Order: sequence, then structure tokens, then C-alpha cells
Amino acid sequence: MKLLGIARVSTEEQAGDNGAGLNRQHDAIQRVAEANDAKLIGIVNIVDVSGSDVGTSKEWLTQVLPIIMDPDVHLAIDALDRLIRASTFAAFGVLAACQSTHTRIYTPAGTHDLARPDGVLVSGLLALIGGKEKAEIVRRSQAGKEAKRQRGQWVQSVDFLPRGIAYDRKTQTWSYTPAAEGVREMFRLAAEGATQAEISRRTGVPSQTIRALLQNPIYDGRLVFTSRSSGRIANSKHQKKIARPAEHVIDVRVYSETDQLVPHELWLSAQARLRAAGQAHRRTREATAPSSWASAFLYSWHEPDADGTAARRHIVYGCSTGADPGKVPRYMCRCKHGNASSELRRCGLVGFRCDVVNPCLDRYLTDLTHSDWLVAAAFEAVKQAKAPDTAALGERTARALAALDRREKRLLDLYEHDGIDLHEHTARREVIKTERAVLRQALANAIAVPVVPSEIAIRAQAQAWRWNAELPPEQKRKWLAKYVQAICIANHAIVQASFRVYGDDGSVVTCTADRPAGWHELLGHAPTGIKCTAAAQGAVPTSVAADSLGISGDMLRWYVAHGVVTFNGAMSGNKRLWTQQNIDVARQELKSHRPAPVRALGVAAVSERLGQMYERLWEPENAGSCQLRGGHGTDTSTGSRAICKNRVGP
Repeated sequence: MKLLGIARVSTEEQAGDNGAGLNRQHDAIQRVAEANDAKLIGIVNIVDVSGSDVGTSKEWLTQVLPIIMDPDVHLAIDALDRLIRASTFAAFGVLAACQSTHTRIYTPAGTHDLARPDGVLVSGLLALIGGKEKAEIVRRSQAGKEAKRQRGQWVQSVDFLPRGIAYDRKTQTWSYTPAAEGVREMFRLAAEGATQAEISRRTGVPSQTIRALLQNPIYDGRLVFTSRSSGRIANSKHQKKIARPAEHVIDVRVYSETDQLVPHELWLSAQARLRAAGQAHRRTREATAPSSWASAFLYSWHEPDADGTAARRHIVYGCSTGADPGKVPRYMCRCKHGNASSELRRCGLVGFRCDVVNPCLDRYLTDLTHSDWLVAAAFEAVKQAKAPDTAALGERTARALAALDRREKRLLDLYEHDGIDLHEHTARREVIKTERAVLRQALANAIAVPVVPSEIAIRAQAQAWRWNAELPPEQKRKWLAKYVQAICIANHAIVQASFRVYGDDGSVVTCTADRPAGWHELLGHAPTGIKCTAAAQGAVPTSVAADSLGISGDMLRWYVAHGVVTFNGAMSGNKRLWTQQNIDVARQELKSHRPAPVRALGVAAVSERLGQMYERLWEPENAGSCQLRGGHGTDTSTGSRAICKNRVGP
């Protein structure tokens, strides 16, 4: 007979050099193997895993389960609670796996044979007792920590102390670290009205953490707890935080008024500034939101890929003006945002002014929805629509129902461990019941009535889906949310739009309107000058052209300025517009010249030569074919700022 040992500890500290938990279990497993005259083939250490989560641990799934499939291999443990503590019903999966593989469990106290009724009974009872002991240990531990918090002691690791704060567990005293002076300077700057970005530049603290740091009452001398843990979620090491009731909020003074890091008057001044900044930001967002009513309904146009994910991920959002009153709201692709995923490559879509694009969208949607063309497209979509795949729908519904069952079990677990009260438990269960009913009804409808909207239903909707440009922004967004799936845009035009058509029975069919409309057409006037015409024909900016050539944008600008690459294309303001022909010519010239890398010149040299290039760029003879008005770029002949009148974009 062969035995596989399992040793488990709940925390990493218990597995350290100073923890004897694993060594003691190893010795017990050796004695079990010797007592049963068995060969010990190895010991699997499971560290930082609760007794109720063994069945989902990586060690159990990869190192134990494959081995106990051998009918000659059984398990050896120090005690049954090292294998299972059934604080949830899901924990019994470990015993179920042992029973299905006919694996016996050997301990110093005896053998658990799950193929026998008495073995199942004893193992199940011991697992439940272990779960009850665990719950009691957690309850006592949490009660002890709560009592320490109320006395003003720090119960977490010192690594979680706020910046500049120190705590000595032996003497139970609070003090400061050298970083406290930087925190005091942050409060002073905030009270003077400095922005978070300015505070970050002057102190070196990341701007994302400044607001939370300035709002921490520990710098006012008080240790405050307004939330508590709801208990560890099943199959997860994370704990959800929930708000404490008002009567359970802990507010203890740990620094005297003379010892607190920030004077109380400075603290109040900083909080007032933060509140004022927050209110100003909300007012700005509220004022900007109406001007970007198409946000998140626009997508940057891409050629469809295998699964369609590339186009779907390039969502175009509305960007607020921030604190600068001189800026105007714009529509920007998600790939241009600083926090966008690194896998989301820049698509080259420029930033569109909302006050220019919105009238274009109004006209495009009006022309499309007030004509019979969209009705005909809906008819065609209905003809090509197929009955839903009820088998696939049944599988998806079954998975969704199983996920709801798991949510309900976790909810019950939270309630049993006092993570939530009865009122919250009941409210969440009602939500789960509603979602379950909706899923079952949707499956029943698909099986019973596999139909698509009729032509009568489509013609009846033709009046309802007509776009009204006079609607307020809130009503426009509601209309888009109901009838529009996506509007794909490019630098030169609106490429296509996808609409939803509803049937009387609740069925939905999507039809696509492949009717491109150039921005210059929608603006109501034709472009003047070859430069604007090139913009309307889909030319791309320098950054996109450089990507296709495999070099940086600054490197391509330097090559053009020094004659290495010839550029005979159009200009829009101070920006070059590269057609595919221009890019092909540049690629051939780079291959023939093989110029030295720009980075070899150094940053100062590149900056100087780029400045010279832009000075030549805005000489009067280089700006003649476009009509100029106040905007971007600088005309060196007049000293005024200039931009092409007909340009749509940044």
C-alpha cells in the first residue's frame, strides 16, 4: 500500500522557519505510514489555505487528485481537520473526491473508509465539528481585534499603516516616521488650494492616493473605522468591506491635540478645499455631459477581425474640459487614454470636438431614420434571421443559473457568519430570485416562440425610431440606448451604424446600415483646398504613419525636416496628413538611405532641430492653400494662432 501525505497550515507565518506546524504534521504522517506498514511516496504541503477551501486549492487539484486516481494510493494526515473543515457545504467536495476514487484516509486516531456507511458518518461529523471550531475561532479572533480597535490599538500589519505613521506593538504607542514631514507639506499645499496634480509634482506622492491620504483622520489625531469585513468569500482570499452602522463606527483619539501631525485648523481647511474641488468637478462633469451625449455609443472603425473583439474594444468616450475653461469637450477613443490596456494598440482616431460632431450625428441619424432605406434594411435582416439555437441558449442559461446558485450559497454563508444582517440577506435573495425568473422565462420564450419581428411590427416602429434632433441630451441617450447598438466612425466619415429592431413578442433583430457619410458632407459644405480634401479621403496623422513604418513619430518628423523623407501630402493646421501613397514613398526612401537613428543625436539636438522644422513649417508660403482662423498652431508671419476652417477633429 502507498500513502500520500498532506500537511496544511492556514497562514504563511505558520509555514515559516519559526512555525513548527508543518514539521509536526510531517512527523505524524511518518508515524502513520510506519504503523500501517505502508510506503510514503511523498508529502504535499498546502500553505495559506483555509480548511474549507482545500478542494479548490492548486495543490489539491494538481498534486493530489491525479495521484489518488491510482486505487493503490491512499491519504495520510495528522488529523481530519487538516483536510477539511466544513464551514460551507462546498467543502464536502474533498470527501466526495476521496469516496469516488475509493481512497481511504489514515490518521493517528484511525482510518476513515468512505466506502463504508460508518466511515461516511464519522468523517462527515468530524468535518462539521471542524467547521464549527473554525467559525468559533474566527468569531473570538474578530471580537478580540474589535476590542483592540476600540482601545485605539493597531491590529493589522504595520505595512498597512498610513504614510508617516508608526506604531509599536510592545509599548502600544503611536509615533511618526520621517515621511510625516512630507504629509504635513501636502496638507499645507491643499489648504492653499493646490490641485492634486501639483501636490504630486511637488511631493513625489502618486496623485491617485493623495485624496484618500488627505481625508485620513489619523493625521487629525483620530483612529476611525467606518467599515468592517464581511468575512472571506468562498474560494477567495479577499474580504469584502461593508459600511458599519452609525452606532458601530469606531472613533478613538490616539494622538493628543498637541502631538497630532496636522493642526486641527489646517485639517479643516484642507477638508473644505477637497469638498470644494469635488463639487467643482461634479459641476464641470454635469455641464460637459450634455455636450457628449453620444459617448460610449461611438466606436472607432476597424476591419472586422476573427472574433470582432478589436472593433468592440475601441469605444469612443466623451472627455470633459477639466478645470481649463478654454478647452472644449471632445470625443476620444479609449486607446488614447493613459489607463488603457497595453494590448489596445493606438487606432489613429483623432479627437473630435463635440460641438462639431454632434450636429453631424443629428443630420446622419435624421436622414437615416426618416427614409425607407432603414426599413428596407430591417426587412432584409428579418429575412436572413434564423430561429435561436435553443440548445446553445439552454447551455448558457444552465451556466447562468448555476452561477446564481453559487451566489445564493455565498450569500447564505455570509449571513451565517454575521457578515450581513437579515434585511440585507433578504433583499439580495430577492434580486437573485428575480434574475433566476428572468433567465427561465427567456429560455421558455425562445423554445416556445422562435420568431423574429414581423414586417407589420417593423413598419409600426418606423414612426417611433425616427430621430428628433430637438430632443434634450438625456432623451437622446435613452433613444440611442434603445435603438442603436454601435455607430462606427473614422477620421473622414461615419462609416456605418447598427440598429435594433424589436418585435411585438420581445424578439430583437440587429440590422446594419452600411451608408458612409463624410464629415464635410454632414457639415453642409464641401471642403476647399487639397489639404482639407486629403483629410476627407482618410489620410492619417504622423503618429499612425510612423507606426506603419516601424519608427517613432518624432523620428519621422526629423527625417522629413532634414530631407531624408519627402512629404508631398496635405496639411491640416500644423499636422501632416499621410495617405497610403505618402507612406509607401517614405518606406522606399528609408530603405535606400538607411539613416542613422535619431536617438544617437541626443535629446537636446532633436528638440532643437524639431523647433527649426516647425518654424519653417509655418512660413507664409507653406500655409497658403487652407483658409485660416483662430485655433491651433502658430503662423510665424502674424504671430497669431491658426487652423483650417474645414478641419473636423482636434
